[in-house]
Amino acid sequence: MELDSEVQRASWRRRHPDSPLNEQESGTRRGGNSRTNTNTTTATTSTPKPNTLKKALTNYQAITDDSQFEAWSLDFRTTAIAEGTDNVLDASYVPSGEREERDHKGNSDYILNVLSRHGKTPSIERTVREVMSGNHTYTGQVACGIVW
Repeated sequence: MELDSEVQRASWRRRHPDSPLNEQESGTRRGGNSRTNTNTTTATTSTPKPNTLKKALTNYQAITDDSQFEAWSLDFRTTAIAEGTDNVLDASYVPSGEREERDHKGNSDYILNVLSRHGKTPSIERTVREVMSGNHTYTGQVACGIVW
């Protein structure tokens, strides 16, 4: 057990030669590496975390009874967030740029498909029919009206 700990400490010292954690009881650096840290940090734009769930209609639960609506809508929104399609559910979201508009349109169509397959209550079915007939401009209005 002690050997494993010493191996781990040695590995840490090699990977992090300038770490203050390398100073031991006497206050001196162990490991004998006197290399100067030449790493520089540059400001970069952060990239969004990749979606944790791949888009699939099977990710969503069906609803057939209005009494289950509150729990279902929470699950629906959580799944959309995990898939990265939740901006469709935000009525105030406005895509900026051609790529965001294209992604938003694709996500809107996808969420509409999810609602039409899994939303089996009369109110959801009626709203989905209205969207498909052109009475709503985009799915975000529908999802916001139905879900939240």
